[in-house]
Amino acid sequence: MERLIELRKKHKLTQSDMSAILGISRQAYSNYELGNREADYSTLSKLADYFGVSVDYLLGRDTPESSSDDNVKVALFGGDGEVTDEMWEEVKNFTEYIKEKYKKK
Repeated sequence: MERLIELRKKHKLTQSDMSAILGISRQAYSNYELGNREADYSTLSKLADYFGVSVDYLLGRDTPESSSDDNVKVALFGGDGEVTDEMWEEVKNFTEYIKEKYKKK
């Protein structure tokens, strides 16, 4: 699964890290990335929750923005009107600010 590799590397995790998170062997996890083994729904759900994406995204069926960002936009803005790129960038910047602020404590 190409996207699984991308997400793991984006989050600076090793295959061993991922196997520990999922409670499986490193070899079993490696086989998911290589496409030699398919993850069951429970494992896909854990991966999606961990990375904040949808199962569909992991399966290559949509983009990360259309999976989690759309849900956040509806929650924050109530689905009323269009959320511009500028508005969304401000939300993401504020989120990063809050994460950094509380990471230091």
